[in-house]
Amino acid sequence: KGDIANKAFYNCSELNIATIINVGSIQNSVFADCKGLKTVSLGDSIKSIGSNAFENCTTLSEIVIPNGVISIGESAFNGCTSMTKAIVGNGVTSIGSSAFGGCASLDSIYIGRKVATVGENAFSDCKKLVDITIPASVTTIGDYVFSGCTSLSDVVIEDRTTALSLGSNGLSGLFADCPLDSVY
Repeated sequence: KGDIANKAFYNCSELNIATIINVGSIQNSVFADCKGLKTVSLGDSIKSIGSNAFENCTTLSEIVIPNGVISIGESAFNGCTSMTKAIVGNGVTSIGSSAFGGCASLDSIYIGRKVATVGENAFSDCKKLVDITIPASVTTIGDYVFSGCTSLSDVVIEDRTTALSLGSNGLSGLFADCPLDSVY
């Protein structure tokens, strides 16, 4: 139940598959720049994914973040250009800045039901993302979260009983370059 130390597998180009179990946290930059990493399986014991943990893993195709994870660090999956699907578990309360930024192939994302904060640029430049649902649990969405999502046409913001803070009072280019058809 320990942690995987910072940069433990950094730039490990031969690593294709990673199964991570019985680990408390994945610390900063652990798998960053592992260009051959295609598949990652995360165990339920993981509580946090550190900053830049999987940054620039350009062949990683999808990620399922288990319900036990509470936080996703800044740029955790930034630049995973082959990623097409991401499922953020129902235990996650915060998605860090640029967490999925630059995931140009990402066309499907599920945001868990406990996420309260989404950091700035969290999904920026996800060029194939067509639609997204913001759960009622989200209270804060940072600046430029969806900027550069050039296919994003539909946004659903679930009914809520609390206020939703959008970027810098909505003046941040939150949806810059998005061809929105509907926001519900």
